Amino acid sequence: RHPVMVGHFKGDGITSAEAALDRSFDYKLTDRHRLSYYPNQVGESLILFDPNNKPTGALVLGLGDNTEFTPYLLRKAVEAGIV
Repeated sequence: RHPVMVGHFKGDGITSAEAALDRSFDYKLTDRHRLSYYPNQVGESLILFDPNNKPTGALVLGLGDNTEFTPYLLRKAVEAGIV
C-alpha cells in the first residue's frame, strides 16, 4: 500500500531489498540499470509508481561511492529523492 525507498551505491548490482523491489516491478529496475540509466550519485533518483502493484511505488536513491558514504550524504540523498 505504501511506496518503498531503497538506496543504490555507485557500481553495485541490484541485490537484497532492491532485488525484491525489482521483482515486484517486473524487473524495471534491472532494465534501467542495464541501460546505465540508474541513480548512482547522491541527488539522483528513480521513481516508479503503479497503483495496481504491491508496493504501489518505489523510490531508488543514488548513494554515491560506498567508501565515501556518510550520514550527511544519506540525508542529502533522501532529501533530494523526496523533493
